[in-house]
Amino acid sequence: MTAYKRKQLGYSLTALAGACLLLMAAAPVTAADTVSPAAIIQTSENTAESPSPRLPRWLRQLLRVSPANAAATTNASEFVGQSVPGSLQPGKTRTVSVTMKNVGSTTWTGGGNYKLGTQNPQDNRRWTGVTRIYLAPGENIRPGQNKTFTFGITAPAKPGTYDFQWRMVQEGVEWFGAFTTNVGIIVDTTLINASQYVGQSVSGSLKPGETTGMSVIMRNTGTSTWTRASGYKLGSENPQDTKKWGLNRVYLSDGEEIKPGQTKTFTFDITAPTKPGAHDLQWRMVQDGVEWFGEYTLNVKIRVDDLKVIWNDAYFVAQVVPTVRAPGETKRVSITMRNIGFSTWTRADDYKLGSENPQDNKEWGRNRVYLSDGDEVKPGKTKTFAFDITAPTTPGSKDFQWRMVKDGDNSGWFGDRSINRVIEVTGEQEPPDRSRFGVVAAPGIGDDPSRVDRVQALGVGWVRVAYDWNDMQPTRNGPIQWDLAERIVTRLSDIGVKIYWDFSYAPGWANGRPTNHGSDRTYPPLDQQDLYNFVHAVVTRFKGRVDYWGTWNEPNLPQFYKGSVYRFVARELPTTLRAIRDADPSAKIVVGELSSSRNPYGWLQRILSSARGQFDVISHHVYDGGDSCGGRTRMMDELRSKLVRWGFQDKPVWITETGLNESENRKSAFLTCFYDQMETRPWWTKTFWYRLEHEPGLNWSLLNRRGEPKQSYRTYQDYIRGGPRLATLPPTPLPSQTFWQDDNFDNLIVGKLNRQADWFRAAKRASAMVVPSDDGNAVELDPRAGTTIVMGKDIVDQLDGQHAFSLRVKVTGTDSPSVAKIEFGTRRNLGWDKKFQIFFGNSMRVNYGADGRAVQFLPATEPGRWYTIAGDIDLDRDILDIAVDGILAAQGIPIHPGPMTSLGLSAWDRPGAVTLDDFQGSRLDIE
Repeated sequence: MTAYKRKQLGYSLTALAGACLLLMAAAPVTAADTVSPAAIIQTSENTAESPSPRLPRWLRQLLRVSPANAAATTNASEFVGQSVPGSLQPGKTRTVSVTMKNVGSTTWTGGGNYKLGTQNPQDNRRWTGVTRIYLAPGENIRPGQNKTFTFGITAPAKPGTYDFQWRMVQEGVEWFGAFTTNVGIIVDTTLINASQYVGQSVSGSLKPGETTGMSVIMRNTGTSTWTRASGYKLGSENPQDTKKWGLNRVYLSDGEEIKPGQTKTFTFDITAPTKPGAHDLQWRMVQDGVEWFGEYTLNVKIRVDDLKVIWNDAYFVAQVVPTVRAPGETKRVSITMRNIGFSTWTRADDYKLGSENPQDNKEWGRNRVYLSDGDEVKPGKTKTFAFDITAPTTPGSKDFQWRMVKDGDNSGWFGDRSINRVIEVTGEQEPPDRSRFGVVAAPGIGDDPSRVDRVQALGVGWVRVAYDWNDMQPTRNGPIQWDLAERIVTRLSDIGVKIYWDFSYAPGWANGRPTNHGSDRTYPPLDQQDLYNFVHAVVTRFKGRVDYWGTWNEPNLPQFYKGSVYRFVARELPTTLRAIRDADPSAKIVVGELSSSRNPYGWLQRILSSARGQFDVISHHVYDGGDSCGGRTRMMDELRSKLVRWGFQDKPVWITETGLNESENRKSAFLTCFYDQMETRPWWTKTFWYRLEHEPGLNWSLLNRRGEPKQSYRTYQDYIRGGPRLATLPPTPLPSQTFWQDDNFDNLIVGKLNRQADWFRAAKRASAMVVPSDDGNAVELDPRAGTTIVMGKDIVDQLDGQHAFSLRVKVTGTDSPSVAKIEFGTRRNLGWDKKFQIFFGNSMRVNYGADGRAVQFLPATEPGRWYTIAGDIDLDRDILDIAVDGILAAQGIPIHPGPMTSLGLSAWDRPGAVTLDDFQGSRLDIE
């Protein structure tokens, strides 16, 4: 049919419809002509744009699509979003919101009868008692605008799952546009609100009106899921709902879900009262409109005083306390207190830790714990009291609580009490939990039954096995050699030990380097299908016997992976993840496997962001840290701080490699201390010791060259069985202190770095806050948009020429002079004689060389949009790679050779023209 004929037919149908309309208007309305309320909305108004509901349905539809009426069908809406609880108790009321966008050509008004109407089924009253939500009087929602309908709902009285869905309607005309996403809200009488206080970080003294940050960690121990839409918040206590600290509620983020068993860290600012004195600070979980619930936080009395002269005061930091003990059993505990007064605690002055609840009780065998001779706990310092307790001889629930005391004068008891722990004294020993302990074993464990016996006697619950692709499939198209792998899996499974298997290294036939040189296996495969086929085959073979699978070993080290982070997250990582999931959808995936010794955080953030939603566990290898327990523990707390900041706080962390190449005495002491630290940090759930077998010329192993246990083996064995522990370090409160290389540009801390003698800054705009350090050399700067901040410092080349950085950039100015830059200096001789600069503005580029040569990696920027910029600097090859929003934008930019020695960053011109945020860089040690 031609277009002309179609058009003529349309006019004919219109004429016919008009004739029918006239005839029916004159005819009486019969029951057969009426339309039920379920099929169409009743109204007293009918216009030419809205065919009368008295007309037959076929005619009304015809009139709406005819050429004469086509321009009238202009109602359209788009569903934008909603805030709706996933569950409610029967009869409970909540406030919800639904946002719709007008994508038609009409303007929505109350007078025009535009409303939000219930669906599923249409016109139901189950949630509101009515079927419509109205616009506000006088409100006009024009084309392109959003409308958020906010209203209350009440859960049905009968438990069950009830649909919640809406759609726009013009009363008397039509339902139109998109449906909201249907939500099946669970109405359940068994939903229980419960919470456990985990910890907090807050200053012990403030000036009147001073603002400071604090954090509170709570664990969901109930059966309901905490969401912002359901009204879950942190609320102030002592007294309840007080605003003495500037706020009485701390909110969850939009879309955040804290499920049963998970923890939530609330990070927020408080402002001290203006009246001096000791003010209570305490919090508790609340579901607004329902109830306050769960444990209170530890009450903190914060001293508000201009002088802050409080001689004796203490702040409780942490403790390691048993949970189940047999009557009369002796165990090691530790309690850490910080001196926040002005006196110095010494043994000679009779400062001690004393028992509480009730005060001076000896239920646990003692009522005082002494400082050591020579101890001087100065203001601001912490003291960990590590001591033995003996369980009462009578089973039951026993309180365990302590507080600082100064005996011998009128000072008496002072400061915080430790958190009271109720210890269940039972009639039997607590069985050892083997699930937190592992060991790294070589593939030869499958051929040596004596090593399997050693693993069983050691008592670990896990073995990490890395039987490489290079060894299992040495020739292209050749069969995979399963014999040794089968023996490994079978023998470990027979003794009840679980296996974590990570995939690493490509054979020469797959990576194009078929020589006998062993390091060639570290080149990535040329064809990703080869990697997929191997991983898929292994997971398929051992599905049900091996549940946890990992990715490439330490890809951030060139000796283990010859490729960039961009290649890894674009190719090897997604290929491995897809192959594992395709072979076993129920498999658990572990990502990371990065070495702490070379820029792990730049790699780790990219890996986690790329694999988001596709993995279950984050793994890490912890070495460095001065090869000390304290140093490596600080690295763990730094890692945790990063994960919280990146939004991965709910993922468990496994240390799949750590160890010490030292004497047996040092190894044993380190092993005990390091595992103690794991016990105090619930997010850190497993540690695998490197390693089981002897290596010639090295002393990492638990067995000697004859396969016999060393001292460190016996120490590990005793620890797993619940033997004596050493004194422990307290966990670092979250969020941990951040330095310049991991900052958000509005809290920039600069301090003495790598023996650098002094600092300079061009802006001369330091804030009043001075951050104390042992040498008094750290200050806090506060660069804002429109303020020039230039810093310079020498950077010792700790990372063998490998550096990385990332930041976010937003350009809001429109003129070309609006610019910010980061400037790096590299040298062979002293001075800033060789440098390169990265400019951010209307375009983005890298300038290098004395003649100002440039490489443009982003030709234009969109005003107001945030861009994430990431760079890898490889001074071994003298090149720079730049990625924008995770996509490689420029590769192999030449830069001057020599170790990186300095860094400067600047932001200037009109306020708000260029905003730099969330800067992160290579790990550098603050002295």
